[in-house]
Amino acid sequence: MPTAQYGTDTLDVYGLHARQTIESHRLRTLIRPGGAQHDPIREHGKEPQPKADSDIKRTEDALPVAIIGAGVGGLYTAMILESLNIPFKIIEASDRTGGRLLTHKFSEADAQYYKLFDQDNIKGNINIIPFKFADTLKMEYLYYNGVRTRQKDLPTPPGDFFHFSEVGVSTSDPDYFNPSAGYDAICGDVLKDYVVALAADLQNGGDAGWKKLMSKDRYSTHSYMSLDYKPNPELNIGESVGLPDDVINWCESMDKSTGWYDRAFSETVLEAMAFGATAKPCWMCLDGGIVFKTPVTAIGLTNPELGAASTMTVEDSDGGSHEYSHVVSTLPLPVLRTLDLSNSNLTLYQQNALRQLQYGPSIKIGVQFKSAWWTYGRDKSKSMVGIVGGQSYTDMPIRTIVYPSYGLDRPSCDPAVLIASYCWTEDAQRLGALIVDFNSSKFDADKPLSNPLAKLVLRDLSKVHNVDLHFLATQVMVIHPWDWNTNKYSMGAYTFFGPGEFKDLYTHMTQPAAYGRLHFAGEAISARHAWVVGALDSAWRAVDELLNCSALWKPKLTDFHSKWGFSQDWVAPEGITTPERSDESESVPCNEHNLHKQHLYTTQPDLFEQWIEHVLCCLAFL
Repeated sequence: MPTAQYGTDTLDVYGLHARQTIESHRLRTLIRPGGAQHDPIREHGKEPQPKADSDIKRTEDALPVAIIGAGVGGLYTAMILESLNIPFKIIEASDRTGGRLLTHKFSEADAQYYKLFDQDNIKGNINIIPFKFADTLKMEYLYYNGVRTRQKDLPTPPGDFFHFSEVGVSTSDPDYFNPSAGYDAICGDVLKDYVVALAADLQNGGDAGWKKLMSKDRYSTHSYMSLDYKPNPELNIGESVGLPDDVINWCESMDKSTGWYDRAFSETVLEAMAFGATAKPCWMCLDGGIVFKTPVTAIGLTNPELGAASTMTVEDSDGGSHEYSHVVSTLPLPVLRTLDLSNSNLTLYQQNALRQLQYGPSIKIGVQFKSAWWTYGRDKSKSMVGIVGGQSYTDMPIRTIVYPSYGLDRPSCDPAVLIASYCWTEDAQRLGALIVDFNSSKFDADKPLSNPLAKLVLRDLSKVHNVDLHFLATQVMVIHPWDWNTNKYSMGAYTFFGPGEFKDLYTHMTQPAAYGRLHFAGEAISARHAWVVGALDSAWRAVDELLNCSALWKPKLTDFHSKWGFSQDWVAPEGITTPERSDESESVPCNEHNLHKQHLYTTQPDLFEQWIEHVLCCLAFL
């Protein structure tokens, strides 16, 4: 997230990844000899002036900024603009705020809800309601290949406890289940060299670790493990390059969801490195105005022939159109691509990025039961199930079960809500098909086993917990499934990059379109994609971009940086400076390391007065 000065979390690997990606792209764009220390653009002291808004009088009647989408990114953008006294309007297609984050309430009674977002992705002390990420007694279950065990009862080392040798994982020459190996040790060893190298970059500076990781960016996790990974001798599984597919599939089954290893290897490494806690939350109220139930159908220049002198027009599904000074789109990129952007002057790179980007599927299935049987009920052997909080894992279709850690003070006979299934990737796509069918028919809670989705969920719950299936059927009150992939307002749960994809999307979607009047935000356009904080990061960058591209609002940059700091994703390598205007307030953190400004000036110099000629002079160094 943006911080007071250059990012307080100096060990944020996502920030390192973002900075190095932009810097690498910028240097390739300049195509200059001599290294970064001879970058003529950074040595240039005069501020280029933006063309957009240059002929608009600075009055209180200036056209507002349109913010498309009232999700986390849109609301955060609005908070920033409001603090700068810049007029705005949020345009939201649905009837609520929050975007892909929402809570479904089965009733108004206490604890009768479940959250349709990944609370694991909210770090630090942001949890408003304490959440048990694991049952301290480890009473949750693991159920693979028909073998069930409580997590507390799993042998150490587990060996071939779940019978993966029966699906091709070798037990001799080499023995992948030997005490030094196992799926957990192998998964850790696959990532270790890159994690250590990136940690060295963060601790000591430099980019050797990042370059080491980027040298493998063409690989998916599966292809890297198959073609390039060389096991550590300490694992005692041989030193031949590459693992058999059966072993890789075993690791994926226990470590991730089906198809997860098809994502970029670099993404898996980065995700394995945790980042620091965020600041305490502060609730805010927005006064700029929100329009609900207004799906946008087109965004474009009002008069394309005027170029940067034109305003922006946003059209909605009712045929209405309104004029704005700038537009910040926080829509999920698959949704954005369904809009008419023909008058927005997107580059071909941006058009291709919107077309090629992969969004990962995800589903959740919440079930309201007549009682919390997973805590107070008994299994077929008459033992108390006894689970409070945490998750159980299985290779069956429901994959992950999430137990509530709220409402624990309620009577045992009261209704309770369980996230009966939380799936990603291929697992989510398959259940998603059943969710479509479920939502298109009327569910009879008195006959849940007559519904395909309900029967599958209850059957898997019965097997994982060793609880009678027909007992569970009598406990069902309501089932509420949610599929982000088939929801028309999201068209996917989160960004899911394949090998080599991130650098192309990130470098081009962090540039404006429509001559500096259309700005892109959202978790996809952040190094922390798929995380809530990614939406916040991108909103900061979109506002910084808007101010840099606007002659009308650029004078507010000082106030913006004073109030909202600088994003650690956009801080140039230490020691490389960009001289600023002499009238900069000494109380404001100096902006001499603003990589975002350099990114804009280098990649889209035509947006700024008296800058094209300067860039051409830079290229004369060739």
